[in-house]
Amino acid sequence: MKEHVFIKSHEQIIEGGIGLIEQFDAQASQYIWVDIEGELSATAKQKLVELGCHELAMNAYLQQPNAMKVEQFPNMLFMLFKEQASCTDDLSFEHQQVAMFLGERFLITVRPSRSAEQNAQLAHQYCSRANTASQLAIMILQSVTRCYLDNVRSFEQLLEQKEDALQGGEQKETLNDLVNYRYQFRRLSRLFEHHNDLLLQISGEPEPFLNLTTVKDKHEWNKILERSRRLTGLTRMYYDICGDLLDGHITTSTHDLNNTIKILTMITAVFVPLGFIAGIYGMNFENMPELEFEYGYFAVLTFKVLIAASFFWVFKKKKWID
Repeated sequence: MKEHVFIKSHEQIIEGGIGLIEQFDAQASQYIWVDIEGELSATAKQKLVELGCHELAMNAYLQQPNAMKVEQFPNMLFMLFKEQASCTDDLSFEHQQVAMFLGERFLITVRPSRSAEQNAQLAHQYCSRANTASQLAIMILQSVTRCYLDNVRSFEQLLEQKEDALQGGEQKETLNDLVNYRYQFRRLSRLFEHHNDLLLQISGEPEPFLNLTTVKDKHEWNKILERSRRLTGLTRMYYDICGDLLDGHITTSTHDLNNTIKILTMITAVFVPLGFIAGIYGMNFENMPELEFEYGYFAVLTFKVLIAASFFWVFKKKKWID
């Protein structure tokens, strides 16, 4: 377990470990941020409870490791959400859960490991820019949505490349990629819908700890809501585009297959009666009067040509052939 503790006072930012909590003075300092990576120890849990974190909220986090929820407790707001841990070139996202405990003068975040966006320098910048714990929480949520949005928006160029590859004949690998993308966007769409619901639930609650009293704070919170809605819309749109490309390829392939089957059917229709006639006169019976007919070969051959020509005329009439 790694702990990063930041105490923001009017003059400076003090950075240290979990023991720094004992130096926090709610009267002299503006707020304290405790960022924990890894499994929460019993000692750390006790210190967080002493800091002001509600014990029921802490138990809710430990008992629901994969849930996403928001709940109001006395003197604090508890929120469980997911952030991006990593993202590969094929759009395979790895997510991790983050627990956020927000009070009037404290912010506690607990995550399994360091996120894709988080680092010590950036955390220090957040503290220097945020004057309250609620402003710091908004910055962290903005970072989460921005990280997702940057990766999702970059997919548009990749999708254009896959569309060109599909038109260029690179079908097998491209189709496999499109199926994988569709699966990933279906998962992302569900995740962002949950995030959007959580943010809307927070917006609908009384806001003593978000403290959205200034125009700037409301503007920053609205940016989070707008990014969340945009993420939901983009993932749904890209999911539909991947589906449309797959459906279009299946339609084209089906049309080509139907044309091939039509040609084979026409060939079969012509040669079945011809083969039937050849089969009759190929039988080795002694009493077959037509075999002694002087012009029998030419008569049968002419009859076969007429049959083939009649089929050709029918196919031309029905516009099966050009």
